[in-house]
Amino acid sequence: MSVDSNNILMNFLNLLTLKIIFKVIILKMIFIKFYFMYEFDE
Repeated sequence: MSVDSNNILMNFLNLLTLKIIFKVIILKMIFIKFYFMYEFDE
């Protein structure tokens, strides 16, 4: 494996983890929003 392909792989993995983290944060925000809406409805 050359250094270039290794760097590309690392960049790809970094992008993947960033996407996953971003999705998790968005899901948490949505969940918190709905949770508070439900709480205040009571």
